[in-house]
Amino acid sequence: MGLFNITYYLIVPQVMHRYILQKEKLDWIFKDTLSFMFISFSIFGLSYWLKSNFNYSFIIFLCLGGMFYLVICLTVYPLFFFLLKDFMFAFPWIEKFKKP
Repeated sequence: MGLFNITYYLIVPQVMHRYILQKEKLDWIFKDTLSFMFISFSIFGLSYWLKSNFNYSFIIFLCLGGMFYLVICLTVYPLFFFLLKDFMFAFPWIEKFKKP
């Protein structure tokens, strides 16, 4: 599965941006890809560094890093925030928490 994801990432966007979205490639690279990759690699690297310096489980640091990443994504990427909000309010049990 990992090989498929890497191949998909390396081939499909290149073809798509060459034939369909010619002027959108730089926006896709800098706004939609590199920023999130940098943040996730930084969190993973920091988690690994904290695990090696402190004797706690690596999973604890990854969970904390994942929560931090979610907060960053919700703050920086408004479309993700609205998608998550729409998904949460799609369930009937959450109706009592909605403001009128």
